[in-house]
Parts: sequence; C-alpha cells; structure tokens
Amino acid sequence: MVTLHVPPRKHFSHVPSSDVNDRWPGDWDWQYLAYRNRPLRMVPTPHTGGDCGCVTTTGSMHVDVPGNGQVAPTFMLVAHLIQASGYLGHDDDSNMARAHLALANGSLLLEFPFTRPWKPTRKRRWGFGKVRKNRFCAHDQVNPKSMIHFAWGFLSCQDRYRAICAFPQWHQYARLRRFASTTSVVGLKAPRPMPKTGLPKTLDRNRAWLNSAGLLRFDFNHGDFVRYLGGEYTNRHRDFNAEWDVIDATMNRKSVPKDYPPVKFESAFRIQTEGAPLEAKYTTPMSATILREAYDNHPAVHANAQKVREKFAKEEWKAYHLHYLRFVFDFIPGLVINPIQWVFDKGKGRICIDCSNGPDHLGSVNTHIPKPKDKLEFECPPVYYQFAFKRFLRHILRMRITRPDAPILVHADDIEAAFRRILYHPDVAASFAYVFEDYLIIPVGQVFGSRNAPSFYCILADLREVLAACRVDVPAVDLHDLVHRCTFEIDTTTPLQHVSSDSHHPTLSVHELSRPYNASYVDDNAVAAFQEIIQQAIHHSVMSAFEVFGSDDSRRGDCLQEAKWTELVSESFMYLGFRINTHDMTVSWPLYKRQALYDLLKEILARKRRFVSPREMARIVGIVRSASEIAPWGNFLSFNLQNSLTAASKNAFSNRRKWWNRAKIYLTPVAVSTINQLMETLLAPEDSPLWSRPIALYLDRDYTHHVYSDASYGGLGGWSEDFGFLWRIARETLEAAGFDMRPIYLPSNAPGIEGLHINPLEYIGCLINLWLTLKCVILRGPIDGGYILALFADNTTALSWMSTASRTKNPLLQGLARLGAALLVCAAQYLTKVCPLHIPGDQNGAADALSRPQIPGDALGNSLASVIATWSQLKTCRICLLPFKLLQKIALVISSPPIGDQYEKITIELLTLEPNFLNVGVRAWDSPSTIYTS
Repeated sequence: MVTLHVPPRKHFSHVPSSDVNDRWPGDWDWQYLAYRNRPLRMVPTPHTGGDCGCVTTTGSMHVDVPGNGQVAPTFMLVAHLIQASGYLGHDDDSNMARAHLALANGSLLLEFPFTRPWKPTRKRRWGFGKVRKNRFCAHDQVNPKSMIHFAWGFLSCQDRYRAICAFPQWHQYARLRRFASTTSVVGLKAPRPMPKTGLPKTLDRNRAWLNSAGLLRFDFNHGDFVRYLGGEYTNRHRDFNAEWDVIDATMNRKSVPKDYPPVKFESAFRIQTEGAPLEAKYTTPMSATILREAYDNHPAVHANAQKVREKFAKEEWKAYHLHYLRFVFDFIPGLVINPIQWVFDKGKGRICIDCSNGPDHLGSVNTHIPKPKDKLEFECPPVYYQFAFKRFLRHILRMRITRPDAPILVHADDIEAAFRRILYHPDVAASFAYVFEDYLIIPVGQVFGSRNAPSFYCILADLREVLAACRVDVPAVDLHDLVHRCTFEIDTTTPLQHVSSDSHHPTLSVHELSRPYNASYVDDNAVAAFQEIIQQAIHHSVMSAFEVFGSDDSRRGDCLQEAKWTELVSESFMYLGFRINTHDMTVSWPLYKRQALYDLLKEILARKRRFVSPREMARIVGIVRSASEIAPWGNFLSFNLQNSLTAASKNAFSNRRKWWNRAKIYLTPVAVSTINQLMETLLAPEDSPLWSRPIALYLDRDYTHHVYSDASYGGLGGWSEDFGFLWRIARETLEAAGFDMRPIYLPSNAPGIEGLHINPLEYIGCLINLWLTLKCVILRGPIDGGYILALFADNTTALSWMSTASRTKNPLLQGLARLGAALLVCAAQYLTKVCPLHIPGDQNGAADALSRPQIPGDALGNSLASVIATWSQLKTCRICLLPFKLLQKIALVISSPPIGDQYEKITIELLTLEPNFLNVGVRAWDSPSTIYTS
C-alpha cells in the first residue's frame, strides 16, 4: 500500500481577485443593442487618417463606453450602416455609388469601424486559459495575405478595390469586416436551448459568420476570442476550488494499492483550470498550412460526408468546436490544419483527426509533440493505461487466492466524449484545427488523434481511479441513481474455479479486501469487488467520475450517460474487447468478434483473384495480433500475414494516400494457407481453449515445471527433472530421418557451410521437448492453476522463434513454424503455459552433454551412462525413447515447401505418436539415439 500526500495548491478564480481595482470590464460592445438605444455623445478628437471622409477607429470616443475607440457619426458612417441594413433598394445603392466611390459594391471599400467586445488583457491574466510564455503556437513566417487586416485603414478606396479584386480571400475579408462592423457578437454568449427538432444535422452558417466576426474583432487571436466567450468554452460553470476541496479531503493521507498509477495532483489541477497542454512550443511552417488546406481531408470523409456533417453539427452544439468561415485560415497565426479521417469502429462511425499524416511531415502537429516521457510531463506526460488490463486481472487473481469461495463481481463503464472533456488551452487550440466543406473548425476539447491527448486525459483518469479507492462508504439510500438501476447476478450452478497461490500474487491485506479496485484503460473503467461491497464500489466509481470530469452539464450531458450505462452486474463482463469471467477465472476472445473476422476472411477468399488492400491487411493483422494476447495462434498467424503486407508495400508505385486504400496485395499460397488455418479455429465454441485462457496462465506466475534442451552439429538432447525424462538424438539418426545436416570435418570438428544452421537445430530441440512435455501433461492430468512450463535453451534466436511462434521469414522454415504453432495451441488446450527462457551455456551442461555424440572408438566416452553418472540432476530421470516418425515429420516440413497442412491434421498426427519411457533403473541404451522405430 502507498500513502497519498496531497500537496498544497493555488487558489483558482475565473475572475480577478477582489483586491484589483476596476477588476472586470463590463460589456464594452458599442454594437450591442442596449447601447444602440442610448444617445450617442461623442467627444471630438483630431482627424487621424482614413480616406474619403471616413475616420479611423481612433477618431473619437464614446462617453458611455470609456476607453473604447469609436468613430464620429459622419455621413459615410451613416451611409454605410444604412447600406448594410438592407433598407435601400438596388437603384438607391447605385445612386449612392455615384455620390462617392467608397459606397460602391455595397460599401465594401469603407473602413468599417469595429471594436473588440472588451479588452483581453485581464482575461489573459486571470481565469481559464491564462497566458504563459512557454505555451504558444506560431508560424515560421507571417502569412502575407493576413496583412490586409492591419493595412486596411491605411489604404485608399482605389487600393482596397484593387486588393479585393486581386485575392478572393480579401474580397471575403471585406465582406466579413463590413458584417463585423454592423453586428453584435454578444449573442454568441447567450444560452442555446435544444432545438425543437432535436440536435442539428448541419453546421449553423449564421453562427459561423458570428464566430468569424468575433474572431476578426479580436484581430484573429483565437485565444482571446475563446476567453471572451467563456461559459462552456472555458468550463466557467465549474467551481474548481470546491471540487478540489472535496478531492483533497478524500485523498489526503489515504492508503491505496501500490500498483495504481501515480497521481499527479498539480498537473491535474492545472489541466482543469488552464487547459492542455501545460507546455507547448509549436512553430510550424506557414506554407504547410496553405498546402494542407488545399489537401482537404482523407477520402473516407468525402464518401461519408453526410455522417461527418451530422457528427460535427452535434459536437458543435455541445460546444466541442468553434467553426468559422473557411477563408479565415489565412489570418490565424500558428494555425495547423490536420486532415480528418472517418473510421468505423465498435459498430459506429467515428471522426479521427490525423495529426500525424498529410501532404507534408513538418506540417503535422504530432511532429512537434514529443513522445510521452517523465522529463516532459508538461508537454506529453507518460501514460500507464497499457498496464491496466493485466493489473486488473492480477488483482482478480489475488482476490480469488485470498477468498477462494467468494464470488467476484465486475462492472465496466466509459466516459462519454472522454478526450473532448479535456479542454485545450485557448492559445494552442489552433494547432489542432481542421477544415470541412465551407468551414474551418478549431476544437475546444482534445481531439482523437493528437499524440498528447491520451497523456493529459489519463492524468485525470488516474486521479479518478485512486479517488474511487479513497472514498468513504455511504448509506444505501444515498447511493447514486445509476447504482439503484443495477441488477446483480451470481452463478450458483457450478463451483468457483480455485487457483493455487504463488510468490507473484500474495494474498490481499485486510484493508485491500475492504476496498474496491478500479482499472482505467483510457476512457474504459473496470471495477471489481466482492458481493457484499459491490454496490458501494460502483457508487464510488460513479461519484469519482463526476467529481473529476464534472456533472449536470445541460448541453454536453453527464460524463456517464444513462443510455450507455450497463445495468447488469455479474461475474462476467466485456473489457477492452475480451470477456473476463471471474467465476471460471478465464479471459477469452468472444465468438461474435471471431465471427466478424471469419466473415471478412471468407469474403476475401471468395474474390476471383485473391487480394486485399493494404488497409484491409493492416486491419486483419491488427485484430489477430490483439487476440494473440490470449491465443498462441495470434503471433504466428499475424506475422505471416504481415510479411505479405511488408513485401507488397516495397513494390508500391503510387503515393501513399492512394496506395493505402486502392493498391492490391495478391495473397501468396503461404498467406492463403495461413488464412485457412485461422478460419478453422475462429468458429470454435465460446469457451474454446483455442481463444480462451485461464487468468492464472495469462499472468506471470511461478514455474511449476522446468525442461532443458541443447543442440550441436553432432546431435540433440534434452531433460526434465520435474517430469523425470531425458533423451538424446545423434546426427546419424537425424540424417536418416531426412535432416540436411552440415558435415563435420576432422580432426577440428568444424562444421561445413551447407546444411541446417545451428539455430534451426536448437529450435527443433525445443519442439521435441515441448511435444514430450505435452505427452507428460496428458498422462498426468490437470492441476490447480495449470502447468507453467519454463522451456530453457541457450540459443536466443531459437527462443525468439518460440516466443512468437517462429517468426522466421525463411520459406523453408515456415513449415517448422506451423509445427511450433500447433504445439503451442495444444499446450493451451491442456492448460499449459509455455515460457521460453534463456540459460547461459555454462549453466546448461547436462543438456549440452546429452547433445554431444558418443566419442568414436571409446565405448564409455560421453555415452549415455557416463552422462547420467556425471550429472546428478539426471539420476532421477527415466530414459525416454522418441518415435522415429516424430523426427520424420519435423524433417518433412523443413525439406518440403510449406503446404496447406491444416491445424487439425497436424495436431492429430502429433498426438497419436507416443513416447516410450524406460524403467527408472535403466541407465544405458545400446543405440547412440534414444528412439524406437516400430
């Protein structure tokens, strides 16, 4: 257990402190209707510039709005306002244009007086998103097209006319400037009720104009505009001081399990009160922004435009985005445009912002974000969610070991729009922008696709985990409504699966037994507790989520949505794509996921010419590799498929964007055979050992049995004191079985260069030991917790092949790889976990002696009897006679090109062969090899 010590924190306020005079400006927007109804009392000031009788914004001051620069009510201003109101007809506009050139084109050539809605200085110093010098985004140079905004007041009407004719963006800018000068943006801060027709399905173009006008009035400083909006864009409704008073009091000096991720109190508080990231120095090429705007988005977005449109409209209404007119991308400093990708996952489409790829490398914001590191915890903190799955299973195992007869109930939830709830700091949000159709969209909350989004979210997710473990139980009547909706189910038809204890999993302490356990993998949270405390456990998990991520948000909704809440609480649940069953103590890959993969593979093999796109191949490999967490087939099969992808990618002749979706990878016979092998196993029953594994065999535990092997160019040998066997095979026997052995030259005993290398021979020794171990397991029967086999060898290459089911690219050894994969699947079926381990050669003497041939002309030199007499570990082992057919089978799959040997055929042939164990007293064998041929 670890005791928490909450450090002191600074007081946060959305407004300046009370000791600051004139601490908060009112609404200084003279364009606001309330000021329109008051008489204009202007203070004359000297004429300071402009043209055609129109003064600049410093021309005069409005008395009722002190300090706010305004213009005198001249004829040109009145004419401009009347034109902009739409009151005049076409003929009237033409007559006004004859009166003065500046009134032509709907008065686009006027100066358009406008003001900032209020001064941004105070908001930069207090409240959410305060400015820091180590947090900014910028371009390496100024965009020349943005200069029109600052030069407009110094240009004559003729110059402005030429400017808006030269660049379409400047014509749009003139229209926006005219709109901004006549329209108040205070309506952007008004509450937005739910439309009567439900959530909008398209982005509001009028609001895009208002947002763009507000941005222009802040000189296109996106950070100042967000700070002005406040409200949901800055979490203005949350009282962080009160929330953190509760968190501090709950967690201070409390003890939590030491395997929980570390809690970073200061960073968590700053993320909520300042925004993420805590440090950022993004300087990107200005030219990249222009290039990326032209690139637009990935093809899947255009193919699903309506779905993407509805998704953005929904998220914008929830204040997760700010959308502007698209042309303003030229005016926002530091803007980075990231392509949008549309992916279909978990039964629904999702928007992913591709912050890594695009038409250029330097223009990607992820290029400028470091990888998660402890030393860069303010830029991209380290994450610990990758340990959540095993950590959760480890605690369940300890719970069963401590209380073997007590049911363990589990429950899962996930945070709605998890990344979006972590707001960006307003000054760096523009680095994660994207374009869609006619709009530029800048996120308010974190996007899915940026490198540091998981890092900053997980700081709060880790806080939630620990907070749930520290909360005090409440009376049953005070449990949250979500808990009262739950139903609880326990299986009483079969006994609970027991697990033997070991040094890796000590029993739980009294304090640990009384507390629930949470594990968060990003936004997916799992809870485990005994029956008597499961209600309190779920309540603490729910309340900790609300205390960290907020609750009662009328627009965005609670972080835990009732519609997505799982009401059934039982001994089995889905977590991270796997089904965890605490009654049987197993973790499995569910049948419905295997069925989906089976259907995909079946459709691929049914094609006239068997091919897949690179995207399809990557998806298949990813799915199988994920399943390999619990299934030994996974590593072998995914590696074979990945080889096809790698080979095809080297021959790609088009650009990456087109190749990834449209290129064709034609499946080789090896790939087709591998897919067939995979499909044979996919439709196995729900609890099949092919795609299921006992939790006790999934985690690291003490080894129950040890086996050793070694190889030389003179032979193979192996033994196990735990199983009580030893064996040896001489090179002559290997040659007779069909192995292409390298010649040995006397008197140096140096091997030649033609024939099998030592690495495959070492691997063959491991396979024979594994086969023999399985036969022993079958004879002995199951044991509590299963067999944990330590498979020792002194060749790291052979062990690496065994660890990943023979990751060899050599086509002549692919058959050997299939044989190894088949044996690993057999081991899983017989509740045996195989752990390939390296042993130094000088500590593997007994196996080394067994692998050396008998010395020619010396009947006793290195004979089996002399080896047994020399090594005391072998004295209790029985001599095992291996079937010669086993060696022939291994030699056949090496010497012949891989063929589509199916999984069932391989395993049946192997399991029908039997070893022959001699009596304990037999210490010698006439043949150099311990084999039999009948």
